[in-house]
Amino acid sequence: MYNRLKEAFNCLNKEYRNNHFSPIIEDDFLARIYYHILKHNKELNSKIFLKTRIFQNIPQLRKNKYDLVVGERIENRNEVYVEPDLVAEFKIFPVGFSSSILSKRRNQSAEDISKLNDIFTYSHNKTCLVFCFFDVIGWLKGSNQIDNNTRLEKLIEFRDSINSSIKILGISAINKDDKRTQIIEF
Repeated sequence: MYNRLKEAFNCLNKEYRNNHFSPIIEDDFLARIYYHILKHNKELNSKIFLKTRIFQNIPQLRKNKYDLVVGERIENRNEVYVEPDLVAEFKIFPVGFSSSILSKRRNQSAEDISKLNDIFTYSHNKTCLVFCFFDVIGWLKGSNQIDNNTRLEKLIEFRDSINSSIKILGISAINKDDKRTQIIEF
């Protein structure tokens, strides 16, 4: 399933480069990924969900909703949820956001990675967990004045400190001042 997500990222990256896609908010990014996954994988029609719940029988996860979930829909008398094969959380770092908003989104990215790690405990390593981002301004490739590590390197270090099996997949500017983009994964 991860390869299907990567294919959708490749399509989106091409669209962005050809000026056919320019998201304003995170939901634009998420909706376009959803579209590309379904466009090329019709068999997932009843298995792909946005902003949904998983493992409803596990109290620690019941309160959370996840941006993109691929898996089997489970219906009980009292609840409906998804038994996930893949769970992805999304963040966007677009043109027009202030530095303080971008910093807040970086902190939310770490929270999303922690949220994905919570799933790992209950899925017994059966669920592919992915943190996805769209950073066409290269903000994550910049660094704070405190040290020389980029914001992306710090995010990867954070991920590695809690669970290196969580994948990171993104579309990013090639460098901070370059409008060309590339797919990156860790």
